[in-house]
Amino acid sequence: MTAKDSVTGLKHAADTKSEAIYLLQKFS
Repeated sequence: MTAKDSVTGLKHAADTKSEAIYLLQKFS
């Protein structure tokens, strides 16, 4: 696993997390 892979993984995780937060706010 290269540094670039970990950065891409972190970015993807952040996108997924913000998407989940957006959905939670939308339904609350």
